[in-house]
Amino acid sequence: MSKISNTTAYPTVTPAAGDLLVITDVSDSNATKTATVSSFTSSVLGLQTQEITLTPAQLLSLDGGGTIELIEAPGAGKVIVPISFACFLDFNTIAYDLSSDINIKSGTTGGSFGAVDADELNSSSDVYFTVTLSPYPGATLEVNGALNIVATTQTITQGDSPLTLSITYRIVDFS
Repeated sequence: MSKISNTTAYPTVTPAAGDLLVITDVSDSNATKTATVSSFTSSVLGLQTQEITLTPAQLLSLDGGGTIELIEAPGAGKVIVPISFACFLDFNTIAYDLSSDINIKSGTTGGSFGAVDADELNSSSDVYFTVTLSPYPGATLEVNGALNIVATTQTITQGDSPLTLSITYRIVDFS
């Protein structure tokens, strides 16, 4: 039998989410089984990724203040901890006119993790960007709180482009 280090017999590849890995299941008498690469990010590392597309109607609903739920509340004793936000504004024909950044918050009473930059959303062309996540000092996590975009005194009267968010996060269980 070849050794794993024999790259002629076992060529090196860049794994895809659906690729299989051989594992030993210690909970089943050390039986040999397979697992997908993607299962490691969610079950072993606790990371999850969700892609959400906000419609122009949803973004315009933030005029005067409002909330859009991005990730539902995780359950009793649990909190959502965002790791990263990758965003894509797919410019259509009319640029938005947001008056200020839009906060990303833990629930309705928790602290802000960062903000979606108004300048990026007001773009008149396609734009890919990230959200800098850094909880403000003293920010609290809302137990069993959804991850939300929150506008408090936002003015937004025009725009027709969808915004896609790819959010990587983990759920921490304190119960």
